[in-house]
Order: sequence, then structure tokens, then C-alpha cells
Amino acid sequence: MNTEKIRASLEQIEGLVADCLRAIGDQTPPVRTKGKTRPQNGVPVASRRPDLNLPFRPFMHRYAGSMSGSQKFTLILAHLVKGNLKTEAKLDVVIKAWGKMKGLLGNFNLAHPTRAKDKGWVDSPKTGVYVLRPSWTEILSGDK
Repeated sequence: MNTEKIRASLEQIEGLVADCLRAIGDQTPPVRTKGKTRPQNGVPVASRRPDLNLPFRPFMHRYAGSMSGSQKFTLILAHLVKGNLKTEAKLDVVIKAWGKMKGLLGNFNLAHPTRAKDKGWVDSPKTGVYVLRPSWTEILSGDK
């Protein structure tokens, strides 16, 4: 089966499940997730705390996978500050770290920190300086 047929079948199944739930009085539609939300070991990514003690390259290979640019920016920031919400990191340091992983991450775009800030994952107390916000772990859920 090709990907389109599988996707169409899944959408039909989701519709049937939603119909069944409505029939029994549960109005909550099933939640559909995007991207890889379960690693090979079967533990949902969102339920794991990232291993911030890993060296940078293995850390990025383990977690960056199919993340958006704003999620990757937040992930790099999290590694640089070791998850500490009060520690600041300069934008040029994040860009330099990004450059070391350009093959995995692609080109850096200045929109990434802005979008991460818009999503509430990071904050910028001063121009060119970023800190993590408590909600930064949402990036591990796989939703963009």
C-alpha cells in the first residue's frame, strides 16, 4: 500500500471512531497527532525529559528529528542552558551551535526565535538574549 492509501484509510477509521463516540454520547473527537510521537521503545516523546547531559551532537540527533525551525531553536537553547529557566543565552551563541548541526537542522532563519517566542516556549528579556519558559517541553510532543 502506498502512503496516500494508508492515509485515506486512517482518515476513514478516524471518521468511524468519531461517529461511534457520538453515538454513545461522547462528543470528544479523537485527537490526531502529527509527526513521530512514539520512539521505538514505545514511550511517548512528550512523557520523557530530554537528556540534557548528552553531548550536543547526539542530543540533536536524538530529539531534533522532524521538528520545525522554532522547535529546533528551542531545543538548542534548552541544551545550552541545560533546561534552566533563569539562564540566559545570546542569540549569536545559539546561531553558532545551529551552524555546527546545519546538515541535520538546515539553514538558520531569524524567524525561528520569533516563532518560538510567539508559541510561548522562549522569552527575550533583552535584545539578542533568550531564556526558556516553563512550556518549552511542549516541543517534544511532536506537534508543530
